[in-house]
Order: sequence, then structure tokens, then C-alpha cells
Amino acid sequence: MGSIDKTDMLLSSVECVRKTSKWYKKIFFHLIDLSILNAFSAFKTVTGQNMPVANFQLEVIRQLLEKYGGNTVSPRGRPCTKDQPFRLSARHFPSDVKKLESGKVQRRKCIVCTRNNKRKDTMYMCQECDVGLCVTPCFAIYHTKQNYLDIQLF
Repeated sequence: MGSIDKTDMLLSSVECVRKTSKWYKKIFFHLIDLSILNAFSAFKTVTGQNMPVANFQLEVIRQLLEKYGGNTVSPRGRPCTKDQPFRLSARHFPSDVKKLESGKVQRRKCIVCTRNNKRKDTMYMCQECDVGLCVTPCFAIYHTKQNYLDIQLF
């Protein structure tokens, strides 16, 4: 089997090409697939480990999200309100919202209640996600449900 056929065989199981009418998108995704396959080949050569290409691809994606998918800051310096990539898989614990310098307790809006059209201020937050959350039930809902917007709270 030639090297081209073997490359096509390896890529066929993990291709990320989607049906699209735009030819340049197909080429872009094919180039991404080829670069991951080349990185996999270099990884196997250097480390000698034997793992499936799909597991290697998932590990690359996981590491990219950990490094670049964290809390991004908007141009005004506030954390983005986009969905956090690791809110469902990482370990998160509730913490108190920081007190003001005057010693006064600061409150934040619960993100789950706000998205469900309820006004609720809370003294608790998730330090990792940097969002205000009620301890019960919103903290568990936010960290376990993929779509926490459609949940009836009360």
C-alpha cells in the first residue's frame, strides 16, 4: 500500500470535513486533518507510544481548549459571557463573592436565574467560571446541564 493510500485510510475515520458547497472550507478542514495526522506521526516517532489517531485528535483538542479556551476578556476588561468549555467536565466549587473594601457584602446576579427571566442576586459564585450562581439549585444546573436556559426553576 502506498503512503497516499495509507494516509487516506487513516484520515477516513477521523475526518472533520462536512458537506458544504464551499470548496475552500473543504480544503481548509482537509489541511487541518493532514496537519493533525502529521503531528500524530511525529508524536509516535518521538515518544514511541501507540495510541489511536482519534484519541490523539481528542487530546489535541482538549489541550487547545485548556490553553486558549479559558476565560477570555472582552475589550472593556470584563470576562466574556460566552459558554465556558469546561463548565460541564471540570471540578467546580461554590465560593463567596468578594467583599468590598468597606466590608460590605457584594452580590452578583445569578446567571441561571437571569437567563430564565428571574431576578435573583446571590452572595455565591463559581470562582473558575467567574459567574454568580445560587447555591441551590442553580450551581448544580449550570455545571451539569448542557442547555441550562430551558429549565424551569420554580
